[in-house]
Amino acid sequence: GGGRGIDYICYTDGPFPGGVVSVRSGRTWRVARGKALRGAVVSPIGAGDATAAGTLHAWSRAATGQRAAGDDDADARAVDAFRFGLS
Repeated sequence: GGGRGIDYICYTDGPFPGGVVSVRSGRTWRVARGKALRGAVVSPIGAGDATAAGTLHAWSRAATGQRAAGDDDADARAVDAFRFGLS
């Protein structure tokens, strides 16, 4: 963190796993969806907005101290937040 630019790039890839890239370290993570969808996708419109909202919600909770004591791994928090957003 630090508010001085982009720290992470999170991406989706349709039916394939998405991922997270740490801009500072270059580390990458593959993030697969959890459960299969219950039915056919009628329209993907709004899916990206929902993913972004879920990710921001989880990341904000982690940033405001609502996390386990001793959890100071910013990379893990970013990946976990994106995983939450994909769910």
